Amino acid sequence: MAVSRQGSARVPVGRGASAADRKRRGPSRVGALSGAGRPETTPAGERLDLIARIAGAIARAQPLDALAQEMAGEVCSSFGIDACVIRLLEDDRLVLLASAGMPDEGIQAYIPTNEGIAAEIIRGRRPMCINDVRVHPATAMLASRESNIYHFISYAGAPLLMEDQVLGIIGLYATAQKRDFTRVELAQLQIIADNIAVSITNARLYREINAQKLRLEEQIAERTRAEDERRRLEAQLRHAQKMEAIGQLAGGVAHDFNNLLTVILGNVGTILHSAEERSEAVLGSIVGPLNEVERAARRGAALTRQLLTVSRGQLTAPQVIDPGSLIQGMGDMLRRPVGEHNRIDIRCDADIDHILADPGEIEQAILNLVLNARDAMPGGGRISIEAANVVLDEQHVRDCVEARVGPHVMVAVSDSGEGMSEQVLSHIFELFYTTKPVGRGTGLGLSIVYATVKRCGGHVVVRSKPDVGTTVRLYFPSNAGKAAASARPVESLWTRGEETILVCEDQEMVRRLTCGLLRDAGYTVVEAGDAQQALEMARGYAGQVDALVTDVIMPEVNGRELATELKRQRPDLRVMFMSGYTSDVLDAERVSTSGAAFLQKPFRPHELLHKVRELLDRSQTAAGGLAPRARRE
Repeated sequence: MAVSRQGSARVPVGRGASAADRKRRGPSRVGALSGAGRPETTPAGERLDLIARIAGAIARAQPLDALAQEMAGEVCSSFGIDACVIRLLEDDRLVLLASAGMPDEGIQAYIPTNEGIAAEIIRGRRPMCINDVRVHPATAMLASRESNIYHFISYAGAPLLMEDQVLGIIGLYATAQKRDFTRVELAQLQIIADNIAVSITNARLYREINAQKLRLEEQIAERTRAEDERRRLEAQLRHAQKMEAIGQLAGGVAHDFNNLLTVILGNVGTILHSAEERSEAVLGSIVGPLNEVERAARRGAALTRQLLTVSRGQLTAPQVIDPGSLIQGMGDMLRRPVGEHNRIDIRCDADIDHILADPGEIEQAILNLVLNARDAMPGGGRISIEAANVVLDEQHVRDCVEARVGPHVMVAVSDSGEGMSEQVLSHIFELFYTTKPVGRGTGLGLSIVYATVKRCGGHVVVRSKPDVGTTVRLYFPSNAGKAAASARPVESLWTRGEETILVCEDQEMVRRLTCGLLRDAGYTVVEAGDAQQALEMARGYAGQVDALVTDVIMPEVNGRELATELKRQRPDLRVMFMSGYTSDVLDAERVSTSGAAFLQKPFRPHELLHKVRELLDRSQTAAGGLAPRARRE
């Protein structure tokens, strides 16, 4: 409420602002029921100060309840009245906002607006007073409800008006003795009521503004979170696409390289086997160099297996394994390469869940992490290997989009080494990326770890800080199956047989080697360079064909499609697939459920012969046929 100065007294300006204004406008209805027209008995200056204080309080940002309570007390003191009650209009009732001088047990939480003094004030939108409810017949019935409740004698009330809208009522009560309210007092009470209405409106606007501000802040925060999440998902998608592209390239290169290594290992193995019948002079001149060639070829084969692991096209032999037992069993093997200046601690919780994985790949992954940890601590340090059951929740999944909610086995490898920067961390799973000097790292280690865990349905989380150390956590989905027994190694023996075998291989050198090994071992071999030729030769071959040995990836018709067609023609045909790379046309489950065998390239001669003999013997025994036509030498 604005205030102007006239002489030495402060006179409020506005709706019903002063007694002088009301006098100029003619007879007033203020105090129409009683007490109107009598001279003012209370000094106006004190109440004008109160009005100024209320106007100042309006500008202060404070809760409405506290402000109204303060105003009620000020009004009681200024008017010298026993009690003051402020109520807000809500629907069809007046709800208590604040009170002063009235015992709590004597105040109703709300009163109706359709009866009593309150109804008259709201309808008339003007202040009213009743100087003595006991003797005034015109108001005795009107005031009976309030007087019976609050036990007052005199009352003055004014509507809380804001732009001609009633927001509530302020009421003054004399309970000890009769009070004669003057016209000026009622005018001042209306000014106070108007200021309280302004404060109520301001408080509501302030509350709404704060609510809108809070909603806006929440929307901004949500959009920021969504944008951060979008950028994170885009970064992960780009990383996944890059890994996929690199993996496909690596797989293609490794496939061709495996064919070359198959020829090298096969011919070296054949020469070494033949050299056993030569003289010692001949043996001394060729066996040593050939052994070196074989070791180099096997090293190349190991590298291509790593490339195929990264490409996610490598056919694995997943088993239900106990990771705790596997890690505990690696203790001695891990301590040797890390050296005496590094300490390894292995801690595996009891009753760790089983996981479905290739045990050889898990061992390779852990070994790679341990060797990385060793290289990160050139001056020595501590390496910790931990395995435990964990349950991943929604928060973990939000932090790592590759994760899945549920029980997992966590394998962690930690070191106290040099740590990595954020920039290095963003590249660690990329193929051939390494921070090691030339000649000391291939950049395959962590790529293999990442691909191995992903193939098991898990994910990898890496935490690292420069000069603090690194922790790599591998999460594998829990598996309720029974752990498999350790597989027996293939015996390095050359087996022989007399059956007829159809060999289909599009790489000439590999085909020539495979057919030669089988013929030397006593088998009858039918040779085909592609699937179409194999089908034609099978249709034109009058005798029995006992087995098909075929490459998987071939032009036009792949090995699986060839096997399906030949099995339709010859139901008793046994099948063995060979490949240095596999895609969606073949997986371990299809091989095992179809009764076929699988031989991974590159292979050595005795591995080929052993796999073929195992396939034929198993099939004949299962069919209840003749005894195996084989002998070992």
